Amino acid sequence: MGAGLLATGQGEWAFVLLSAGRLYLGLLLLLSAGRKLRRPSAFVEGVVDYRILPEGSARILGATLPWVELAIAVALLTGFALTVAGLAAASLLCVFVLAVVINLRRGRIITCNCYGVAGTAVIGWGTVGRNAVLLLVALATATLAYEPVPVTPVDSIRAGASIPGSALAIALLIGWLAVVVALLEWWLDVQSRVSSLRQRVRPIADVKASA
Repeated sequence: MGAGLLATGQGEWAFVLLSAGRLYLGLLLLLSAGRKLRRPSAFVEGVVDYRILPEGSARILGATLPWVELAIAVALLTGFALTVAGLAAASLLCVFVLAVVINLRRGRIITCNCYGVAGTAVIGWGTVGRNAVLLLVALATATLAYEPVPVTPVDSIRAGASIPGSALAIALLIGWLAVVVALLEWWLDVQSRVSSLRQRVRPIADVKASA
């Protein structure tokens, strides 16, 4: 009986973690895709401005990316093919991280064009940190979805979970993720700006000291 209760508890927590992860990612991608689709030409120009792909390829990517985000968001929110959707989201976030890092290493500070996902208007190390956390969430979602755990509320009820308690835990976990991601992005951006300011001030201090 104790083993059964333990299995039930583990199944409920797996359901909570999986639900919070997929709903959080799904809502973010849905918001991002919706805003990109409202301003398609502006987003296409933003993708071109990253200067990673040839212009023609960048325009094709910019035109199709919002629809890819929308498809992944729908899959995550509905619970359809969650392992595939989680891996697709992780792949997308890897591309985002790589694109931002390349431009930061080039010394370029450009508009993020994340449309609803970013807390800042331009790219920075905060953008990288935020997308890295979202990448971990996507990988965790894919991993949990691959395991034999409850995926839907009906599955969770059959496993003996408490739906009101699970719903509250899911809502709290989504809120916690949102706060952590926002604070991490803000902190990394502040640290990056402080470091940049120090690098600018140091040569002036060195010149004054030598004089």
